[in-house]
Amino acid sequence: MSKSANTECGTFSHKAEFPLRSSPVNPIPAPAKIPNAAHSDDFIADLQTLTKTQLRTKYKAEESCHKNMLSRVKAKGAVVHPEFKKFDSFLSIMGPMPQKGMTVDRIDNTDPEYARHKVRWADKATQNSNKSDSLIYICSKTGQTYSTAQLAKQQGVSLSAIRKRRPNGWSDDEIIAGNRFHSGSVSPALMSQGYIPAPSVKNLHANFIAFSVSSLWGYPQLDFPAGIYTAKQRHRICNPTMDDHRFSQDARYYQHERQYGDGEHIPATKGELIRSLLEDGDGHLVAGLEDDGDERHFVRVVTRNPHFYFPNLPQHLREIVRDHDREWVEKMEQRFHKLEVQSAVEAKAAATLKDQLGDQM
Repeated sequence: MSKSANTECGTFSHKAEFPLRSSPVNPIPAPAKIPNAAHSDDFIADLQTLTKTQLRTKYKAEESCHKNMLSRVKAKGAVVHPEFKKFDSFLSIMGPMPQKGMTVDRIDNTDPEYARHKVRWADKATQNSNKSDSLIYICSKTGQTYSTAQLAKQQGVSLSAIRKRRPNGWSDDEIIAGNRFHSGSVSPALMSQGYIPAPSVKNLHANFIAFSVSSLWGYPQLDFPAGIYTAKQRHRICNPTMDDHRFSQDARYYQHERQYGDGEHIPATKGELIRSLLEDGDGHLVAGLEDDGDERHFVRVVTRNPHFYFPNLPQHLREIVRDHDREWVEKMEQRFHKLEVQSAVEAKAAATLKDQLGDQM
């Protein structure tokens, strides 16, 4: 019997009357799954008449696959069902290899057991598509599918982190969302209203990724805003050498003030310093200085400080810096505009996913 069907990807034909794997509900005898039905009677006769040694000799490829399967018990922690441990029993359940070069493949890659209804004969292409990195997660609300690699990139985590979730009891919706539903997690309150928290989605460009460092040297956990440091500078903060120790300390100090203290530490301009001293009755400290509008010192302090978070610079001070170093200001504006656009896209995607998953969130 020949069957054909149209799909979105084209037309395929299935010449065999039976699938190459059994249904748990209505299992199909191994001989019936052989594409060339002419061999079915011979195979049944072999099972009934040949000794175990003769079966191994005649079905060498199948016997080799059986050995490899058993070897995975020790090497990779696989589990083999008792009825698969003896070759003649294994062969009677699996049937002959339908095509040369096939191997035994677990249908569900997250299930470590080799057992009836859990394995099949598969070629290399099918095996590769069934690897953990290629597992598919389906959104129950929309039917949209996601791969392990896609979710790892979207959520800023490793492939291993995504793969471990399903065996740990996460549903596909939870894996796609990146968190367990109704977890009750609460974000800590921030003291400084001027602090801009890091975005929760971290699949931005390397120079823009926000990061956190744990409590150290009396500081609580610090969550650095996205875009303030390059990947190389983040490494200097989190893994400081003796030469980087001062850089790391300064970074933590600035972030502590930004996150828990009085906010961004912005130096005073020459004009602001003079006015402040005069208002406080400390005019004698001015020593004849005049507010001549020359703010080159202020600009140097701002542009040469790698720990300064540009978005917190007020617009009027930004224009002062622009008058002296337009290239630096334009570079910073481009960097954080790109970050803003990317964050908006990710926030929109997260909101859409939350709407799709509905009350489960």
